[in-house]
Amino acid sequence: MCGITGIFERRGFSPHLLERMNNTAKHRGPDDEGYLLFSPHKALFARGDDTIPDLSEQTHIADFPETNEFYLGLAHRRLSILDLSAAGHQPMVSADGRISLVFNGEIYNYIEIRNELKEKGYHFITASDTEVIIASYLEWGEECVKRFNGMWAFALWDQTQETLFLSRDRLGAKPLYYYRDDEHFVFASELKQIICDSRIPRIMDEETLSAALVYGITDYSERTFLKDVLMLPPASNLILQRPATSTCPADKGFDIKVEPYWSLNISFQSKNPETVHDIGREFSRACAWRMRSDVPVAALLSGGLDSSAMVTEMGRFIRMQGKSPAGINTFTSCYRDSPENDESMFAHVVNQNSGTTENFVYPDVTNIEESFEKLVWHTDGWCSFPLLGANEVIKEVGRRGFKVCLNGQGGDENLFGYERYYAFHFFDLFKKLQWRKMLREYRLAARNSKLTIRQLLMYFLYFNIPLIRNRKKKNVARKYYTKAVLSTLNYEGIKRLLFPRNLKELVNNEICKTQLTHILRWDDRIYMSHSIESRVPFIDYQFVEEAAKIHPDLKIKNGYTKNILREYMNEKMPHSVTWRTNKLGFQAPTERFIANYSQKYLDGLFDYPRSQKYFNVQQIRGLMRTNPTHESVARFICIELFMRLFDVKTDDNEMLEG
Repeated sequence: MCGITGIFERRGFSPHLLERMNNTAKHRGPDDEGYLLFSPHKALFARGDDTIPDLSEQTHIADFPETNEFYLGLAHRRLSILDLSAAGHQPMVSADGRISLVFNGEIYNYIEIRNELKEKGYHFITASDTEVIIASYLEWGEECVKRFNGMWAFALWDQTQETLFLSRDRLGAKPLYYYRDDEHFVFASELKQIICDSRIPRIMDEETLSAALVYGITDYSERTFLKDVLMLPPASNLILQRPATSTCPADKGFDIKVEPYWSLNISFQSKNPETVHDIGREFSRACAWRMRSDVPVAALLSGGLDSSAMVTEMGRFIRMQGKSPAGINTFTSCYRDSPENDESMFAHVVNQNSGTTENFVYPDVTNIEESFEKLVWHTDGWCSFPLLGANEVIKEVGRRGFKVCLNGQGGDENLFGYERYYAFHFFDLFKKLQWRKMLREYRLAARNSKLTIRQLLMYFLYFNIPLIRNRKKKNVARKYYTKAVLSTLNYEGIKRLLFPRNLKELVNNEICKTQLTHILRWDDRIYMSHSIESRVPFIDYQFVEEAAKIHPDLKIKNGYTKNILREYMNEKMPHSVTWRTNKLGFQAPTERFIANYSQKYLDGLFDYPRSQKYFNVQQIRGLMRTNPTHESVARFICIELFMRLFDVKTDDNEMLEG
């Protein structure tokens, strides 16, 4: 798990810029630092302040002249997880010098691929998955990514083909941003690295912002909050061909292609009784592969079904290896004064059953001003107050010395864990004229979920009648956001994402566009802000594909959400956890956190806002006093801080009154 960055210039670039971009992501890789610079006549390795001592003979990047003849630079920050030796240093170059690679992530099936490549005659000198990527590319070319099971964002330079090959994993667990114009191409793991380049304008992408403010969706396209700074979509490759000469006309630009290599096929066909065992087998394997590490592994355990199933499988896997599961440390957030947000009693039951070692963390966000600013900086401008609690727990994981932590994100999207899935499932049954079955499931859902009969009816109407949902969103928008927001909103462009026509569209949207995408961005940024690698078994692509085959009747059954996972875990976990119905979700006592804001700090935000083009500031100010946990309050503070921390200007640089 690391951070990567690179510059491809038509007429040469400053190595010092590459160093600044790389060190902006030091939190992603504090263990090592490396550079590789290409000119028409040579390639040079360079070191930085944090480069491991074994490579002290390399020239320091700061000792290069401010300008140089280099046309390509690759840089890397390393968090050492596999092969902790100097052999795992990056950028990594193939033995013949043809391939150079910077890589962020993990290829979980690297052992299986390495064994296959050995049979083909390849030799390996490291125990890293990085070297496996290089050999895979040499063997299969760009098709190699289809063989990988993992999370990744990498950049590979093929000297023979003079091609820069960038790739991102199927579900987008690892980030990869880029910017291009006629003169240069830059890429990086995080947005803040990109804008180290002063030539890149820091202008708000107002269409993207409007969708976020009005509908709460981000990461649904390649566009970001910064105009012309793009995100490589999940399951995509980017191929850049070096121009024929460095002096070719500027208006020719770089030859760039972005191509998808995978898509999710949602069939909902499988009703086979063996389906429970099939999905369980994939889940067990996904957990086992994510425990492959040369450093100790921890787990985040909320006490909910998903993380509890994951910890149970981790403990079972360790026992099968003849080891004690007590070596697995779990971390749980606890709130003594907020029992409605506290699941520690369930986590305790799971730890006792699994034999894992429990660690209870009591988040207390006293300095919310500094904490939330850091959160906004790390999440690139879009987060929420409940994340403050999770951040404190993850901080404790890092403080205890763990570099790898598994968590249960993704189970809800794949196995129908959200209550809104009831609404779409019931409507599908209604359209199929399966009314008796619909009414039976409706009654059982009122018994086996936290929703009442009336609430289920409200969900049914709200999620199946787009007019109701859209009117509610627009009413809030008109009250708290300006005409500038509403006028730039591209409703037609995102309508299908907001209002799916059936259950299949909903699932595809939530996994690939509107829900899991931003959750995984938060997941990556918050863990990496504490130099921790997050691993998520529920987004293993083979598990996701298996889940997409399963008929909805097996996912919602007898009124239970995620029924198929409950059935698989039925005899492996205590009944009180497996069949619990009081799903809490991602909660924290946010009102208590927000109360720690000082009036002076808030006045500084509200009196001189950069974001007044987008917000009815006085309305938000009043909301801060009467309903501080309202989502519009968090959105104002996020965007205002983002514009200040990233020095972002409005699209026309004019402050408009709402």
